[in-house]
Amino acid sequence: MMTDDALTDALVGALQAAFALTAPILGVALAIGLFLGILQAALQLQEQTIPQIVKIGAIGAMLAAGGTTFCAPLLDYTRHIMTDFPVMVR
Repeated sequence: MMTDDALTDALVGALQAAFALTAPILGVALAIGLFLGILQAALQLQEQTIPQIVKIGAIGAMLAAGGTTFCAPLLDYTRHIMTDFPVMVR
């Protein structure tokens, strides 16, 4: 039976899995954007596409290199939900 505690645990697990998946990606984008912003300010460059292209390339390379590692928490959560589904719907 799905109690309030079980629902809360399921939602907390979903949020933790989503955070574990997105935090490294957002962290890399933040670090690159900050570095390139400071570099552009120091060099007085006004081009707005440079940071976007570099961020997209870095995030793509990061996902290609460690995509399975980043998706592991989400897959574990999905397995947990699918195995507990019969108990939850009673």
